[in-house]
Amino acid sequence: MEDIPVSTLGLHTLYRPNKGIKPALDIVAVHGLGGDSISTWTDGDVMWLSDLLPQSPDYKKSRIMTFGYDATAFTKPFSKTTTGRTFTFAEALLSDLSDERELDDV
Repeated sequence: MEDIPVSTLGLHTLYRPNKGIKPALDIVAVHGLGGDSISTWTDGDVMWLSDLLPQSPDYKKSRIMTFGYDATAFTKPFSKTTTGRTFTFAEALLSDLSDERELDDV
């Protein structure tokens, strides 16, 4: 497995409603083992979370995000990792999501 690009770690907002509209729903996609927060949701030039999902009327008022973590903590359990295990990832996700929601006063 290759190194995870730092740019794919953490919370990334891919789509938000037009300015002045508060998001009615937060969608956070979390990749599985061996994936990352960008390529997991991409097929060719189309990232379906940002390119296709917002086109659905049901999701126009949603904020769509993706969260990336260093999955090598699970695929290489005895290697040194900088981010820890499941609980640490969950804490990071909740903290990042809380910060994002405060920015938009949601």
